[in-house]
Amino acid sequence: MQQSRMWLKLLMFGSVCLLASAGLELGSVLTARADTSAEASAQHRLTVKNWYFEKDGKPLWLGGYSAGAGLEAGSQGSCSERVNEVKGKANYIRTWLELWKREGITCPFKLVGNKADLSQFNPDFFNKLKRMLDASASAKIVQELTLFNPWGARYEWENHWWNPVNNIQAHPVDEKSLYTLGNPCQALQERWVDKVLETVDTSLARDFVIIEIDNELSTGGGAWRKHFVDRVNSKGDYIISTIADYCSDFDALNEGNRVINRHKGGINDPLNYYRKIVGYDQAKPVVFNELYVWWHHPREIQRAVFWAIFMAQGMLCVDHWGGGKTSEEETLQDVSVLVEFANSIPFERFVKDDTWIVSCPGQKLAQRCEERQAYLAYMWGRDNGPFKVNLPQGSYRVEWIDPATGKRFHERRHVPVDGEKALDVPDYNHDAVVYITGEG
Repeated sequence: MQQSRMWLKLLMFGSVCLLASAGLELGSVLTARADTSAEASAQHRLTVKNWYFEKDGKPLWLGGYSAGAGLEAGSQGSCSERVNEVKGKANYIRTWLELWKREGITCPFKLVGNKADLSQFNPDFFNKLKRMLDASASAKIVQELTLFNPWGARYEWENHWWNPVNNIQAHPVDEKSLYTLGNPCQALQERWVDKVLETVDTSLARDFVIIEIDNELSTGGGAWRKHFVDRVNSKGDYIISTIADYCSDFDALNEGNRVINRHKGGINDPLNYYRKIVGYDQAKPVVFNELYVWWHHPREIQRAVFWAIFMAQGMLCVDHWGGGKTSEEETLQDVSVLVEFANSIPFERFVKDDTWIVSCPGQKLAQRCEERQAYLAYMWGRDNGPFKVNLPQGSYRVEWIDPATGKRFHERRHVPVDGEKALDVPDYNHDAVVYITGEG
């Protein structure tokens, strides 16, 4: 099973990541920096605001793909080409930078024969990285760069550049000790981090890059991860993310990272993802960057997971390997719809609350706006039950949205409500979004 998972990971051609927030048109989410001064840079910088992001002082939702396989992105072409493919549909890409010997993948270090010199960097790699970052900035896409990849070391150690048989330094490390504090390669790892940050700083994307320390670090590496969180923090005002799972000796909630990543949501239970995010009580933005639902279950279940995480006011990343029951095109469609919808209403003002729903046709997750009469519900697994609400006295607009297309397929204006009231339920299949706003 592990071997199967490994090859699926290597073949993956995209991931879909949703980072919760609200408020902007998708096409105007990010603006490349026009002025390189520190003052102008600070004005346009991507920042963390409680559980969501802000850009130019406005709430922001991010969503998109993870290249996963590095700057070449495997069969999908280069990351720069990938940026152009998702432009206008997505505004986020996650990219692993630490990889291993593999056909078509650029080594980040200079080669001496068939071995890497870990003390010298390959300018071709970093030129590609800068071009990809510049292309992302021009396309208004945020990049999350993963500095280290312990997952890859576990499954590809034989071909890994840090394996002593594959480099001229030949420091005595293995796939676990490489990611522990004080390991013989740590000074070289520090130079690697500094070089990546230097490249980020000289790119157009400097003000909206997220730095992920590692991918799937195991228990025992907590002090090492903390060291690199502190090092990145010491180099500038970067948004740092770390994964909360797998490494029990690192507390992602209370350390110096500003974003929490989660894995292991569950196979087919949308509510499980919801609960895992709610458990952090909005202390930091939470992103799920591992889901398996599409592989075994139809598109409707995958989409329900997307919306469940969104309704938890968390962030979502879907590792999409391809070949499952949901195609890449369908996944991107569902992501694009959710991103556009999120950016059309002020989600940062909503709180999780389903008490205004008395009964509904299926399972539900709901929110209400604290500042005005506005109510949001996502319902899935439809049955024949009624949709009954309990709202303050007033006149309301009731909109039903298809989460597969983003189209409003049913709308009623001037609906009078004073306490409990049964609302019309239009025809729909598996799931629907209901958005109710006061007209007063």
